[in-house]
Amino acid sequence: MKESIAIVVDDSASSVRMMESVLRKARFSVVSTNFPNDLATIVAAYQPSLLVLDAEMPGVDGPSLVRFMRDDPDLSDTTVLLHSALDEEELARRVTECAADGYVLKSHDRSVVERQLKAWLLR
Repeated sequence: MKESIAIVVDDSASSVRMMESVLRKARFSVVSTNFPNDLATIVAAYQPSLLVLDAEMPGVDGPSLVRFMRDDPDLSDTTVLLHSALDEEELARRVTECAADGYVLKSHDRSVVERQLKAWLLR
């Protein structure tokens, strides 16, 4: 059975730690980075089944990275969730705009993040 690998890209160290913890609990091996420019190299090296991208990072945003991935035949099938503290309506609009698979709202409450992630994983 192929190992489930998730990549988390977020400029917030606390958001990365929470998402890593939630994903590990969901039995993913997790690779994370605070540097979105590393994404192409990391995705090529690990071939993840799930990518969680911060929707707003300095210098580059998650939706731009999603569009880049969707244009690359080797990356286009990767499940991508945007992760953000934006209001839900705005985040949903960005997901649709860039063809991400869904979103997880940032929260300081771990159970909220777990519940949202579980809902996406059960689809």
